[in-house]
Amino acid sequence: MKEFYHVLLQCQQKNEKAIRQLLNDFRNTIKKYSYQCEDSSVIQDLETFLIKVVTHLELEKFSSKNMVMAYLHKALRNEYLRIQRKKQIQPQKELCYDDQILSIQKDIISLEECLELKEAILKLKSEQKSVIILKFIMGYQESEIAEELHITRQGVNKIKQRAFAEIKKYYKK
Repeated sequence: MKEFYHVLLQCQQKNEKAIRQLLNDFRNTIKKYSYQCEDSSVIQDLETFLIKVVTHLELEKFSSKNMVMAYLHKALRNEYLRIQRKKQIQPQKELCYDDQILSIQKDIISLEECLELKEAILKLKSEQKSVIILKFIMGYQESEIAEELHITRQGVNKIKQRAFAEIKKYYKK
C-alpha cells in the first residue's frame, strides 16, 4: 500500500512519472472500455478522467490499496457508462435540423422566423437540442424523453427550461 499510496500522492502533486505509472497500472481497464466503445478517443477521455479523480482523491478515507483500486475501477466504469450513454444518444438524436426545423408549422410562422428559431436551436447545447427536438418536433412526452436520455422527468424539465431561456436570450439580442 505504501508504494501505491506514494504514487497517488505524487500524482496529486502532478508528478509526470507517477502519472505515467498510474496510467500504466490502469491501461488494461481503459483499453477494455475503449474497445467496448469501439472508439479509440475514449482512451484519452478515461485517462484524463482518472488523473482528475486521483488529483481530488482524499486518500485518508481509504484503509487499503484494494479499496482505492476498487474505487478507481468503479469510477472509470461509471465514466465509461456515461460516455457510452452520451455516444448512444448523439447518433440517434443527430437529426437533420435544417429540414426538421424548417418544417415546423410553416403555415403559422414565416420563413424568416423559422430560420431565426433554427439558428437559436442550433446554438443550444447538445442535450438541450435533443430535448427540444424530441418534445416539440417529434412529439415525445417528457417521461419518454427521460427514459430515452436516461435522466429523470425533472431533469428533462430543467433542460427544457434552460433551453427556453437560451432561446429567449437569442431573441433579445
